[in-house]
Parts: sequence; C-alpha cells; structure tokens
Amino acid sequence: EVAFNRIWRVDRNRTLLNRVVMYWAVLTLAPLLIAAAIAISTQKVFATLGLQEGLSPGVYRLGVFFLYWLVFSLFFLLVPNRRVRIKHALIGALLSTILFELAKAGFVAYVSNTNYKVIYGALATVPIFLFWLYLVWIVILFGASLAASLTTFSDIRKYDTDWPVRWEFQLVYRLVGHLWSAQREGRSLSREQLLELE
Repeated sequence: EVAFNRIWRVDRNRTLLNRVVMYWAVLTLAPLLIAAAIAISTQKVFATLGLQEGLSPGVYRLGVFFLYWLVFSLFFLLVPNRRVRIKHALIGALLSTILFELAKAGFVAYVSNTNYKVIYGALATVPIFLFWLYLVWIVILFGASLAASLTTFSDIRKYDTDWPVRWEFQLVYRLVGHLWSAQREGRSLSREQLLELE
C-alpha cells in the first residue's frame, strides 16, 4: 500500500477500518483468483473432470491470462488510497500481465538451465524464490506506474493552463528535463516547482 500510494502520489493513509476492509478484500480475492489461474493452467484438473477433450491449450492459456489480468486490475483499483479509473487500471494491469507472462517464461527457461544446488545445496529454493518475488514485484510496479501516469495525465486536463495543445509534447519534454536535472542533483521537484520553472 505504501509503494502504491507513493506511485499515485497519495500523501494520506487510509483509516484503520478502511485498511482492514481493503486488506481483507485483497487477501481473500487475490489468492482465490491466483488459485483459479493455477488450477486452469494445470490441465490435469480438467482431465479428471472429463473436460480435457473439449478445450484446447490456447483456451487454458487465455483463461490464465485473463485471471492474472483481473488480479492485477483489482490490485490497482483497490490498493491506492485514491479513485483510479477502471480504464487506467485495466491498461496498467494489461502491461503487468504481459510482463508477468514473459517473466514467467524467462524465469522457467533460466532456472531449468542452471544448477543452483552446486552453490547453495539444499537451500537452493530460497534464493530462487526470492529472485522470483523480486521479478513479480518489478512487474507489478511497472503496471502500477503506467496506471498512475495515465491517471495523472488525465487529471492535469482539469487544471486551467495557457499552453496550446500543439505544444504539449514539447512541454512534457521540458518537464522531463527539469526532473532529470533535479534527479542528478539528488533532489525532487513538486508540481508547484515544475509550474514555476515553466
């Protein structure tokens, strides 16, 4: 929640009651959806039910993809302490889902071609698991950053500005330049400071 609030630039935390309700929703819905995705991805479950013949492997993959998309969308809608449009959450979740599938394929290919037991012995699963958590968290943060950026850029239209529409790209380029200069000096810029610079 802290990371998502920082990404969406939310400066106030939820009340205790709202936190409990939100955590309860995330902790009950997300594992159920992830378990459903895992169940769909394991085709043996459908083979025992006699449904294997009617469904192709593409349908399984598509079902898993949509379930992961739904899980990421719920994270981006429920966790930040602000209103996030469903459209923006879906776009950010789509990026996270695509990156998650790529990371999963790359991780499986990498782990299957290396021998961690030579270095770590019986504890080889611990660094592998920690590396997988690191990859998943990066994927989630990429999608959250995209969703927050879409939310921020749509919110800016509410402010009355004197900039013509045809100069928006140049303005964004200049703002990124100001942020880059500030980052090189080890400081941050608020929205008000950026407006003063422009």
